[in-house]
Amino acid sequence: MGFRITTNMMMSTYRYNLMQNTGQLDSSRNKLLTQRKFSSYAEDPAAATHAWRLRRSLTQNAGFQTSNSEAYTRINTAYITLKSINNNLVNGKDNQGGVKDAIERAESDPSGGARTALGKVLKDLAESVVFSMNGAKYGDHFVFSGNDEMNAPFTWDGKKLLYRGVNVNAGEVKSPATPPDWGKLIPVKTPEEGKGADELEEAWIDYYRNNGLSPAHHVPDWVEDYKQYKADMIEFNSKPAGPDNPSPPKEPALPEEMTALDEAWMAYLDTEADPAKLDPTKAPDQQPEPQWGDAELPSKIPEIDRTSSPWERAWAAYYTNMTADPPDPNVVCPKDVDPTQYDWYNEWKDNGTDLPPLDKTDDQGNLLYTDDVERAWLSYCHDQRDLKKLEAMMSETKVMDLGMGFQEDTGERDLIQTTAFNRALPGIAMLGYGVDADGDPQNLVSIMMRLSEIYANCDEESGDFATDEEREESYRLLDKFNQAHDRFNSAYTDVDTKGAFLQSNGTRLKDQEYNLKEQIADVEQVDLADALLDFSWAYYCYSSALKIGTQLLSQSLIDYMR
Repeated sequence: MGFRITTNMMMSTYRYNLMQNTGQLDSSRNKLLTQRKFSSYAEDPAAATHAWRLRRSLTQNAGFQTSNSEAYTRINTAYITLKSINNNLVNGKDNQGGVKDAIERAESDPSGGARTALGKVLKDLAESVVFSMNGAKYGDHFVFSGNDEMNAPFTWDGKKLLYRGVNVNAGEVKSPATPPDWGKLIPVKTPEEGKGADELEEAWIDYYRNNGLSPAHHVPDWVEDYKQYKADMIEFNSKPAGPDNPSPPKEPALPEEMTALDEAWMAYLDTEADPAKLDPTKAPDQQPEPQWGDAELPSKIPEIDRTSSPWERAWAAYYTNMTADPPDPNVVCPKDVDPTQYDWYNEWKDNGTDLPPLDKTDDQGNLLYTDDVERAWLSYCHDQRDLKKLEAMMSETKVMDLGMGFQEDTGERDLIQTTAFNRALPGIAMLGYGVDADGDPQNLVSIMMRLSEIYANCDEESGDFATDEEREESYRLLDKFNQAHDRFNSAYTDVDTKGAFLQSNGTRLKDQEYNLKEQIADVEQVDLADALLDFSWAYYCYSSALKIGTQLLSQSLIDYMR
């Protein structure tokens, strides 16, 4: 039985095959034009997933490169500024015109008259350093402001340099519990050492001048041993070596003498029967103080009105008002100095609340804190608070993800520092802050300003320093300036190192970009030879389909017309 193939059936089959060939031609043409292996996820899910991951990494890499370039611009701005300060202001170009050159020329001036001019030069150079630090900007951001990039880092409050509103010399206010250098209890009539009338008086001189042991309430530990020594010596002397005594007792050892008070006790123990030297009825610990030992005003106490701080005023008031009591070198702080007596101190320590201002007034406009000791403690606490602020600002971070892994510690939720770049540049890290053990500033600008004041006070004609104290301070600060400059150079080197790292990191990111692009090409890009061959075959098939269709359509049309 035969099966009749109708024209309609042939046309349906033809159209289906033609559409298939057309689709294959279009697909091969797109591959050839786009050079992509696939145009949709469904075509190759595995390759599409891999390609998505690679392109995500490439996009992240582009962001890292942008951030790295921004960070490098900031760091390079800082580097250029520090280089300018170091070369032009501190060292001076070719070692001329800077701070060190100005100081060297002034100190080598035979007449010394250049010192007053040096004071003006140092002041101008110090201000120029501040201008340069404030002038380092990236767009609207101040480079040396740490985390607060929208405000100038350094400002002046009179002669006081502030970093973000905080005194850079924080730490200079001493605790009221610490006696000042001039607070040694030396009554004005105390003789010099070696000029006492006897051993006991020398012991009293040692007590007042050197904080030695007070003869009024101290018996040396070796007194009983010395009494035994005297008894042993009597026995030793009563049995001299000889034929009748072939084994005499060993000569006893004398207890070691150490202080002037020891000398007084030995004199007392050796002369009990000699009233001309010492009253045998009274041991040194029972002797009255010498007449010059009454508590007259110690010679080193300044006038209260000329003290420089509430801390010194508190001590001057304390020493000045002690006239009724004997001096006691064991006193370490003014009477009633315990700060816990003040409510504001307890609140600050217990709850972390802010401190009241020194100039706080009541409703009538009167200062609330007028007592010298309380003002000294309040001033000290303000200073300590500022010091803690500076320490906190020194450790500030402004982290950036520059493609180094940026990850948190899963346990503490703290950022792993080695996976991020810290772009924060606190200005005090470059110029220094706080004071050293001598109470001298560690900030480069503050040292320059203080030296400028000292040199400006010198005699304009002779160049002599105003006081011996200022001369000694100037020589001391010159050494401190060199130390501050060394710290500045160290910070300068750190910034240079950061810049070098960012350059290296930029190169690494570029290399990573090229590598990612190569991987993407391997996953997505077709082989052009294969793509061209596929396109040629698809085009041949399509052309063949059209030729067959022409024949079918022509025969069917003639049949229809007949």
